[in-house]
Amino acid sequence: MGTLHYGTGGEASFAIDDETLLHVSAIVVAKLRRQEAFMLSVDAGEGRESLWIHPSAMLRYSFAAGAQTGLDRDRLEDMMRHANRPAGLVVEATAAVAAVARAAA
Repeated sequence: MGTLHYGTGGEASFAIDDETLLHVSAIVVAKLRRQEAFMLSVDAGEGRESLWIHPSAMLRYSFAAGAQTGLDRDRLEDMMRHANRPAGLVVEATAAVAAVARAAA
């Protein structure tokens, strides 16, 4: 089980399975290397949170200790197609921990 943290203080955190999170991180790196901002939405069971991913966005990934997964080329290509659409890439947060942690405003 991994976690995607967004914002300087981790304003939003999403629990995502390690394999999906690894693929998301590969998409983010590829898009940002080309200076391409995009929308990343996380379905969190009770709703959807959308994040604008851009070169100045603060992102951090936490992966489960010892988690070793490889990248699936077909899955990456499919995810990249979605990331290039106006609605962006949508991933599903793990249902057991789908709550969004928010820092106090």
